Amino acid sequence: KRATARVIGLGQFDFWANGKRQGTAYLNQPWSQYDKTLYWTDFDVTKSLKKGANALGMELGNSFYRVAQPPAGRYTKGDSQSDFSEGRPYLLAVELTIEHTDGTTMRVTTDQNWRWRIGPYQLSHVHSGEDYDARLDSAAWFQAGADMSEWKPPVVTPAPKAALEPINFPLLTAHETWKPT
Repeated sequence: KRATARVIGLGQFDFWANGKRQGTAYLNQPWSQYDKTLYWTDFDVTKSLKKGANALGMELGNSFYRVAQPPAGRYTKGDSQSDFSEGRPYLLAVELTIEHTDGTTMRVTTDQNWRWRIGPYQLSHVHSGEDYDARLDSAAWFQAGADMSEWKPPVVTPAPKAALEPINFPLLTAHETWKPT
């Protein structure tokens, strides 16, 4: 009947369900004082799920949660020693709530069974942009049953002590899209 995913990704993230990027925002984790407040985003994934096995995935980047030092010659503001640079980007939570037509509810949450790997984004800097290595891109991870034998188990860490709040303001979306000529 309905499926909603509640997601918190520290740093920047894109959330995927069965190969489809969810939502229209391009900055899904708003900047905050990460030690005080973290925001969650709810995604309606009803139309993206199917009967049987499904695949959920995240792409994580730095944003202001971890301000990585860009290569020499790139514009920078802030550095990895800044007061607001907390650590490596990580997935705090995905909680998928599925409401079935018979009235039952099922919850699926992130746990030690998820897997990760370094992806094609080699640099993700809020001021210096991104470096993308297409050789490391693999659409296979978008599919249920994909071979993840070479992927690593997650490092489970304690959750931050910050208050968790729903996003109650509009997120940044694309205003215009330009294609190369």
